[in-house]
Amino acid sequence: DSPWDTDASFADIGVMTHPDHRGQRLGHAVVVEVTRSIDEAGRIPMYRCNLDNTASRALCRAVGYTEVATLAAVSLRSD
Repeated sequence: DSPWDTDASFADIGVMTHPDHRGQRLGHAVVVEVTRSIDEAGRIPMYRCNLDNTASRALCRAVGYTEVATLAAVSLRSD
């Protein structure tokens, strides 16, 4: 668990667009609207994605997000 997983003031955003619908700015429209709704609710929007997901990182920058932290996940399991 991370600090924002237990802090109700944060609202975690992630978006998945079906491959058949990518490149149509649908993800952008969704993130803009969800971000607006989160702001109106007085919460802190937070967009998370994998570092190697260049399309998702470009989307969040286009919406106005700024990268402020990088996380690493480690598992003891080998499956």
